[in-house]
Amino acid sequence: MRNLLALLCTFSNVLTFLHGQGIAGNLTNFDHCSTKQKVELFTDHLEIQIEDGQRPLKVNFLWLRDHSRSDDTYNKRSHQRVKSILDISENVKPLTYTYCDSHLHIHWSDGSEYEYSLEWIRKVMGESKDSSMQMLWNQETISDKIVQVDCNEMMIEKKGLTKFFEGMEQNGFALLTECQSTKSATMAAADRICPLHESIFGKLWEIEVRDQTSNLTRYEVADTNSPQEFHTDSSYLTDPNGYQIFHILKAAKEGGDSLLIDGIYVAEKMRAEHPDMFEVLANTEVTWEFLKFSPPYMFHQHKDRTFRLDLAGNILQIRYNNYQRAVLTGLGLKQTEEFYSAYRMFTEMLSDPANQLWRKLQPGTILFFDNWRMLHGRSSFQGARKLTNGWFKRETWLNAARINKFFD
Repeated sequence: MRNLLALLCTFSNVLTFLHGQGIAGNLTNFDHCSTKQKVELFTDHLEIQIEDGQRPLKVNFLWLRDHSRSDDTYNKRSHQRVKSILDISENVKPLTYTYCDSHLHIHWSDGSEYEYSLEWIRKVMGESKDSSMQMLWNQETISDKIVQVDCNEMMIEKKGLTKFFEGMEQNGFALLTECQSTKSATMAAADRICPLHESIFGKLWEIEVRDQTSNLTRYEVADTNSPQEFHTDSSYLTDPNGYQIFHILKAAKEGGDSLLIDGIYVAEKMRAEHPDMFEVLANTEVTWEFLKFSPPYMFHQHKDRTFRLDLAGNILQIRYNNYQRAVLTGLGLKQTEEFYSAYRMFTEMLSDPANQLWRKLQPGTILFFDNWRMLHGRSSFQGARKLTNGWFKRETWLNAARINKFFD
């Protein structure tokens, strides 16, 4: 019985998220209810006073009718709309409404009726407190907040997987510890999360010192024992890999330490201290490319900004890779000067040791990180060192994270 109640509770939470109502199909009994919210109708919208002292939510009538989850509008089994926007009058209005505590019942002018959860409206209208767990960091603030999950715990128990996903969202990276130091164990850990992407290098490949004259896959600094400057991977692709897995199968005797930088932290610091420079990198397109002139031939190229923002100004992605930065074209003299000044400043901020986390990874510890947020690098090393590496598509990873959050 307890398991059944837990399942019903989880299903109800998912319905609330998808449908915007408390209990699907039921209407609240409004008799003798006490009301905290205040609803007021205007010509084209209604205003909801959620709590005293806060500014009211302004909700457009058409938006509210469009987001009704009534049977004539939304299929609750397939979770898909069944009504076109052309089927809804642009002049639709409430004829009558009743509100009580967390529920608003509307009888619309097109004859439909629906009950809305005011809490759902508040969340989706963006008025609730940001639910993101993201914590931007530098070397000082991350030192005691690194999330480490035992490999067996994540592989077997949901709470381990949940702790892992929460750590990834919070810090942009997480560590799996006490794993077997094999490529197959690395693949198993990746599969526990979601399928790896079949990239231009394969699903899971090794990075080690190679004879660059006969390297049939690629030719680059990663396959030497030289240091690797901080960068994001696959900047030359239209859709760079969203997340990444690193597992050291053989550690170098000297050097070979791994570097992580929270690129969004540094970018936000730049925005706060040098807003003009930030705007230059958020609005100047740079070409990134990857070329290989021996079979199999490759010539990947993409033009985009160093900081990609959403319409609200939030940073969605950092794209920075000096190895793959191609010829800068299409800018006037003043724009060129501004770009180099801003690019130099961002590079200097990334180079600041206060913004860098260094760690020597050992076999059995697997590193996962967000490639749209983290920059990574490596110090030079002596002796043999082998790392296995793989990419995850961002949409595939986020789908897995949502499934873990909303479903048992």
